[in-house]
Amino acid sequence: MIVNIAQAGASASGVLSNPTSSGWTLVAGADLAGGTRRWGAVLYKVAGASEPASYTFTLDADANSAAGSIVAFYNVDATGGVLVGGGPGGPFDVTPGSLNVTNAGTASATAITTTSANAAVIMFAMEAGSGSTSTTFSSWTIGGSISPFNELYDNGTTTGDDCAVGAAWGIKATAGSTGGGSVSLSPSDRSGGILLALKAVPPAPSVTLS
Repeated sequence: MIVNIAQAGASASGVLSNPTSSGWTLVAGADLAGGTRRWGAVLYKVAGASEPASYTFTLDADANSAAGSIVAFYNVDATGGVLVGGGPGGPFDVTPGSLNVTNAGTASATAITTTSANAAVIMFAMEAGSGSTSTTFSSWTIGGSISPFNELYDNGTTTGDDCAVGAAWGIKATAGSTGGGSVSLSPSDRSGGILLALKAVPPAPSVTLS
């Protein structure tokens, strides 16, 4: 499971910080466009045999609004890939990319290079602004290496300062560079983007006898 959260703070607040929740591990978090009281973060959790119907995340004390969405994947090799820091034993096909921040009409994500076939590649984008109109995401693209590359969700709020999160994904059939990811924002705002790849469960070994 992967959660994508954007936070915004009031004009008098300082730089925000990453959300937290028991059992969830931070993948990446960053101030969106530098000292602007806007924060984006991505966290993950390998689901156990019993999970609750919902999850609660503690936000920065100075946040006055937030948006978040969780997406779950199955057929992931939960321990046969790498961890966030690159060590063995995690669900990622390759060490996750960094969170790239912008202040424009397009959010972008740096390319990653998958190491095995059929990795699930996901782009997460988040936005936090200072107006009352929540940004929407459209026209997700990724370096020509994955087609289709389909939107998973586009979720926002106009409570307090506006925030929004979105994601898109596709299967990369062969190992190699994904190319950079991008998504259009309407209206333009402070935003961030990151690419992750989940390692697929390897096919069962087989043999043909004659």
